[in-house]
Amino acid sequence: MNSPALSKNHMAGSPGKGERKVNMGWLAIDAFILMTIVGTFAAAKFMNYLYPASSLILLLFLYYRYPFLFHSFIWWLIFLSPLVRRLVDYKSSYTNPSPILIAPSLLGLIILPTFLKQIPSLKIHDAIPYGMAAFGVCYGFAIGCAYNIPVQKLLLGTLGWLSPILYGFYIFINWRRYPEYQKNLERTMQWGILIMSIYGIFQYLNLPEWDRSWLTNSEINVAGDAVTGEIRVWSTMNSGEPFSAVLAAGLIMTLGGKGFLPLSSSVAGYITFLLALIRSAWLGWIGGIFCLFIISKPKFQRRLIFLAFTLTSLITPLVASGMFGDSISTRLLTFSDLENDNSLNDRQGAYSELDAALTNFLGGGIQDLRMDSSIFSLLGELGWVGGIPYVLGLGGLVYACWLSASKPNASNESKLMLAAAVTCLVRIPVNGTLTGIGGMLLWGSISFSMANSKYIQHQRMCANDNLSENK
Repeated sequence: MNSPALSKNHMAGSPGKGERKVNMGWLAIDAFILMTIVGTFAAAKFMNYLYPASSLILLLFLYYRYPFLFHSFIWWLIFLSPLVRRLVDYKSSYTNPSPILIAPSLLGLIILPTFLKQIPSLKIHDAIPYGMAAFGVCYGFAIGCAYNIPVQKLLLGTLGWLSPILYGFYIFINWRRYPEYQKNLERTMQWGILIMSIYGIFQYLNLPEWDRSWLTNSEINVAGDAVTGEIRVWSTMNSGEPFSAVLAAGLIMTLGGKGFLPLSSSVAGYITFLLALIRSAWLGWIGGIFCLFIISKPKFQRRLIFLAFTLTSLITPLVASGMFGDSISTRLLTFSDLENDNSLNDRQGAYSELDAALTNFLGGGIQDLRMDSSIFSLLGELGWVGGIPYVLGLGGLVYACWLSASKPNASNESKLMLAAAVTCLVRIPVNGTLTGIGGMLLWGSISFSMANSKYIQHQRMCANDNLSENK
């Protein structure tokens, strides 16, 4: 997980002292990587507990000493922990639920004390969105305790709901260092998309034994048959849905990048994005691009058109080949035959039970439901009592983000982050985009956009103050 996403220059306070600090941070990460590799092959079964425990320790260390490495490491845990789980299962035995998968969510435990300490001191309009959403989750937790939900499901579910909110809060309160965090995220996403996409293409062309074994044991039929060339690519992640969600948002987040890395990660990313065969993610990406286009200045609109033309020219020959084209074209044709679409029919069947969910006033408590639709998860776990403050908090943040990013003088970064958030919002009715990875992308994107606006506003105020003093 030692990503090139962070350069040592980003961490340096002064050349000598800063360099030593970075070396200590990277040394800890390198030790974690070595432990993961050796442990997977030498003591795989023990890794089910060692991996999350060491992840928590390392996250704590980085959080208090090296915040940018902490931020990047969060995303690498998200990207690679499912692959570690599959390798561990392959070398030992299939474990479900796997403790390894909780590693990324542990960030919530680390940020929570900061949230409780700082939210009372924020301006009320800054604190309300995060506070209301967190209140809704706490209500769901309380109801879960009252209904005697099993502790494991209750705690894991609560972390899944709460960690994205806390991550967004963490980004927002660090708005003064927005440029560094933005650059950090951009590079992390670029490298993450490139590495995951390369693995995804390899997975499609030559399905590894550990992926084949996991696919058979987990009985996840939405990923296709455990046969080379007949799968929906899920790369290093746990399934195609979260993988394509990361690509849909990440490919938009990194549109502003220039150079070989952004271009290569985009080409590889769009190929695997298509190979994942997740139509809701394709529609989410279209929604994000449409949003970005209508709020961008003509100059950036022309750049989007040029990038689209360039990427289409590079990707079309590859996709049109027999190597990839058959799977993608077959999936695209399903848009014209929705009546016989099993996935759509299943979702329609689920929505036939919406009346029962709508009358669930108190909610059933958080229990890690992981339902396809975020609407059902929200009503089923938080009910109306917890769901209303959660939606108001999230909705208020989205509205403020839209008002800010759609201004003519708003930065391109702010617009890109809003568009990335739209890729998640579009999929709320059919995917789980409020918890876990989807929630991280949604709350993170919106909070980055708001941090950008706050940073620019502060810079302009300082410039005006300096101008007044000079006069």
